[in-house]
Amino acid sequence: MIIVPDTISYYEAAKALYLYGEIDSTRPILFSLISGLPFLFGNISIQIYYWWNVLINIVLYFFSLKMVYKLTNKTGVILFISLIGVIGHIFLAVTEIMVMTMLLYGYYQYKHGKGLKAIILMIFLLGFIKPVFWTGYFGMYDIGKHTVSEYLLKEDSFIIITYFKNLFSNMIGRSWIIYNYIGKPLAYLTMFQNLMMCIIAFILLWKKQYFVIIPIYLILIHGLSHSQGDRFHIMFYPLVLVIMLNYLEKKHQLKFNNIYELFKKRFSNG
Repeated sequence: MIIVPDTISYYEAAKALYLYGEIDSTRPILFSLISGLPFLFGNISIQIYYWWNVLINIVLYFFSLKMVYKLTNKTGVILFISLIGVIGHIFLAVTEIMVMTMLLYGYYQYKHGKGLKAIILMIFLLGFIKPVFWTGYFGMYDIGKHTVSEYLLKEDSFIIITYFKNLFSNMIGRSWIIYNYIGKPLAYLTMFQNLMMCIIAFILLWKKQYFVIIPIYLILIHGLSHSQGDRFHIMFYPLVLVIMLNYLEKKHQLKFNNIYELFKKRFSNG
């Protein structure tokens, strides 16, 4: 069991909501409602709260896996499973896996003809799960103000320099859960995956794949904080992965039934 400070604050927010009818100013209400459902049966320990949320993460992970398969077929599934940082976050009682699934679901609905309505609903709901989606940094949650003052304004260097230092450090950040509980070699792999996913997101935007504006937003907004590892970026990993494979499939007129298919076509042509 891995109890991190954020888990404790989410636990306290859910407890306050269910037992006392109070809304925490630092934690969005929708996540408290979902993560705190066991409080319906009375006061619970943080251990029960933790395992309940790990169960939610497991269910959401496999739901995401199913969506990746429907959107890309076998190649996407193989690449998705290889994203070690995502797997590590399953065992944290925090918001990242839930946000990851909702981003992917929004794209899934978009690809199935729901269009703008799906995007608006997705962003609206995300705003009440994780404050970084338009609520936290526009004054609706105290956590946004705390982040800016703690990570950006306290630094001695010029604020723009601090921002870009934060931005770069987060883009090469490793999964601390993998580093601390699995081993350094895999942790270094998570650093590489983090950087590659960020680069791919920018390339896809250049290629006019505009749904990646959401991942780009997440990359840029988290320049406000530093030393976050990969936790803020794993939320968009499967979304960027799926958009990339859909783009390549359309461009090369391929069905990705085999992970080697694109490479075979390219090398056979020259």
